[in-house]
Amino acid sequence: MDTLVNFNEEDEIIQHSEPNIAFIVDEVTFGKGTLYVAESKLYWKNDANNQTVSVDYKSMCVFGTCNHPTVHEKPCMQIIVDFTFKPSDSVPFQNGNSHENNSVNEEENNVENEEEEEEMKSKIKLVPDNPECLTEIYEAFTRVQPLHNSHDSDSEDDEFYYNENDEFEDNDEDENMN
Repeated sequence: MDTLVNFNEEDEIIQHSEPNIAFIVDEVTFGKGTLYVAESKLYWKNDANNQTVSVDYKSMCVFGTCNHPTVHEKPCMQIIVDFTFKPSDSVPFQNGNSHENNSVNEEENNVENEEEEEEMKSKIKLVPDNPECLTEIYEAFTRVQPLHNSHDSDSEDDEFYYNENDEFEDNDEDENMN
């Protein structure tokens, strides 16, 4: 994830764009902006504070729509990425606080939890003002994502996508009970 990217929609092939999307990474809200599902990367741009974020499709492990209150109070699209988000001082958040206030505590936690952190993955939530657009965003993702999948993987495409009816928890216990 790049929070200091230059982006011009004229230079990209855009599959779908949607205004008024809240961009949240691991419960850190960046604010509202326009989402661009481009063929090269996913972009989110907040014109109010001139901030643009890009996410490489290859870093996305799973994505899908969700309408479950345990994930978010509003319908959203959730993306699980193969990295752990670490805010930096250069990232302005919606409430105006930077990472600076939390840096000492986070450094202590990082040292204590180094092994656990390697296994953790971040969750990106795209929360639209108009939840009816989630289907269009999801469809744009499903058109673009195959362009970036590694052909070395033996996994099926169906394992990569989920929808609001899929579970977010590991259901191995339920399957073993039957």
